Amino acid sequence: MANKIEELKMDIAELEVLEKQAVRQKNKDVLSIEIRKLLSELARLEEQTRTNREGPTVSSGTSQTSLNKRSEYHLALP
Repeated sequence: MANKIEELKMDIAELEVLEKQAVRQKNKDVLSIEIRKLLSELARLEEQTRTNREGPTVSSGTSQTSLNKRSEYHLALP
């Protein structure tokens, strides 16, 4: 996956150079949109890599021990 990330970074850099060289606004817009798409994909891949490295985490403020703990309730009937 690191290879994919590096490729995306190089693609983004090259498109940014082309965007600066572009004269017509339509071409600049097309390049700008493509750069944003690639930046979004890059962010997603980096987040995925970071998540894979850290391992699974428990969200919503609940600790892992509280998820594993079994709750018991006692009901007193009259």
